[in-house]
Amino acid sequence: MPLREEIFQALYGASLLARLDSRGMSCFNLTTEGFWRSFLAAVIVAPAYWLLVWLRPETEAVPGLQESSVIWLGFVETVDYFLTWAAFPAIMVLVARWMGLDHLYATYIIAYNWCQALVVLFLVVVSAAIGVGILPESIANFALTVSFVAVLYYLWFVTKTALQIEWHLAIALVLLEFVSTLLVGTGIRAVLA
Repeated sequence: MPLREEIFQALYGASLLARLDSRGMSCFNLTTEGFWRSFLAAVIVAPAYWLLVWLRPETEAVPGLQESSVIWLGFVETVDYFLTWAAFPAIMVLVARWMGLDHLYATYIIAYNWCQALVVLFLVVVSAAIGVGILPESIANFALTVSFVAVLYYLWFVTKTALQIEWHLAIALVLLEFVSTLLVGTGIRAVLA
C-alpha cells in the first residue's frame, strides 16, 4: 500500500478508536513495515506539537527569553518530543514480554503511535481555542481537565482493545505511559537545563 494511503487509513482507524469503535484496529498496517512506518506519526504531527509548545502559558511567561534561549528551548522540546515517542515503546517491549503479550506488542504500538498523532492534534486545537480566546479563561482549566481525562480514556480504550486485556490492566499501562512521559520530560530538562 502506498505510504500516503496508509497514513490516511491509519488516521481514520485512530479516529474510529476515538469513537470507541474497535473496528479501527482493522485500518492499521499490522506488518513489520507497518510497525516502523507508525513512527512516522511523530514526524507528521511534530509541527503541531511545536505549536502546542508555543501555546503553553509557561512558554509565554519565560522572562527575558532571548533569541538564543528560544533556540535552546526549541532544541530541548525537540529532544523531549522524540525521546518520549521512543521511550514508551521501548519500555513496552519488556512489559509485554513480562505480561505474556509479546505476540500483540507490534499491534499495540502501531495503534498507540497513530492514536498519539490524534492526541497531539486534539490538544493543539484545545490549546489554540484557549490561547486565542475562543474558550474564555474562566473555563480554560475545566476544558484542559476534560481534555486530559478524554485523552486518558481514549488511550485506555486503545490499550484494552489492541492488547485484548482486562480493563484494570489497561488502566495500569496507561498510567505507566503517563509516568514514563513525565519522567522522560523531567529527565531531559534536568540534563539539558
